[in-house]
Amino acid sequence: MCFLSAGGDEIPADEEEEEEEEEEEEDGGLFRRSSSSSSSSSSSSSNGDEGGAEPADDAGTAGGAPRVAAAAGEAEQEETRSLNNGKGERELTAFKALGFPLRYNGYSVEAGVRLFEEGKLAAHDFAKYGLEPGVNKRLVQLSPAAVQSLFTDPQKDKANMKYTTRQLWESNGPLARKARALQAQGLGQQRVKALNELRKSLALRQKEAAKHGGGNAGHNHMIKCLQDCCKAIEQAAAVPLEKPHAPAQAPVGGQTSPWGRNTPTKQQ
Repeated sequence: MCFLSAGGDEIPADEEEEEEEEEEEEDGGLFRRSSSSSSSSSSSSSNGDEGGAEPADDAGTAGGAPRVAAAAGEAEQEETRSLNNGKGERELTAFKALGFPLRYNGYSVEAGVRLFEEGKLAAHDFAKYGLEPGVNKRLVQLSPAAVQSLFTDPQKDKANMKYTTRQLWESNGPLARKARALQAQGLGQQRVKALNELRKSLALRQKEAAKHGGGNAGHNHMIKCLQDCCKAIEQAAAVPLEKPHAPAQAPVGGQTSPWGRNTPTKQQ
């Protein structure tokens, strides 16, 4: 993944990642990259890979170029949906505040991310935790199957929803619906907590975009998604509280039997 600087020069992906790591340390993220993960990624950089992209053919033919471009595009997209960076950490915190359990098939997504950071997540265990590795091997994200399982309602949401699918973040999406439900239940403080975390993530994305001359398509797409989501969750403050349900009362002149039929009372 490359960015264009103000002067039009390309910024290699590994330089952008180093800058992002510095920003995450300043922001005090929950997940920290392990030394094993850093050493493995630096060894891949020393072999000539940028963001995990496949190098061009030795012969220099055009056959290698499409693969490099495709891998670079995938790396750009994956960075916007990664969980083990400052943005992803805040978004996970927001999801928990909204009441999403973040457990996939009984396994904790956060535990999976921590295992990945410690270099202890085996390749065959990614799917078990609802995760998938990034192209550049330094980032990890939610799999589409996990997004579908954790957030969506089959009767209200589109099938095959991914982390970057706009509907996930829009006013009619599952995040905003959850915020309105919390407000209606008198749990507005949880809605506010989620909103604050999403605003922090949005600020990080905007800061990175400004640093690199306006960002790229992947960053700008997620900035718009976060803006829409924050607006919808903020507007959920206007949702009225649900009225408590009145207890059922027996009809006059009789009592309700366990089977729902009206049973006459004995005359005194």
